[in-house]
Amino acid sequence: MTLRAGETDRRVTIQRDTGVTRDTDGAPIDGWVTYLAWWAKKQFLGGHEGETGEGRSATATVQWSGRYSADVAAVSPTKFRINDGGVLYDILSVDDSNKRQGELVLITTQRGA
Repeated sequence: MTLRAGETDRRVTIQRDTGVTRDTDGAPIDGWVTYLAWWAKKQFLGGHEGETGEGRSATATVQWSGRYSADVAAVSPTKFRINDGGVLYDILSVDDSNKRQGELVLITTQRGA
């Protein structure tokens, strides 16, 4: 499926994990830096709610489609995430099978949905 003009209406930030650092009190802080900004189309794929030992939990699976970029295609699920206006999404997979058509797809799960 080829993206049409105007469909990539979300400017998201792809962030790279820089590892754990420590604040002045020695408490651990997850370190993230901006890797790049990317125009993408957001599509909700589904979700799940359930009970855990700590209470209710929910997950939402979201697909992000955008123009192919070698920089975005190089993203790995273990070291990168998407930040959409402060809402964080862990990257599950990167699909560049439509790169000849100029499209790239990231499948993510929303943190703390």
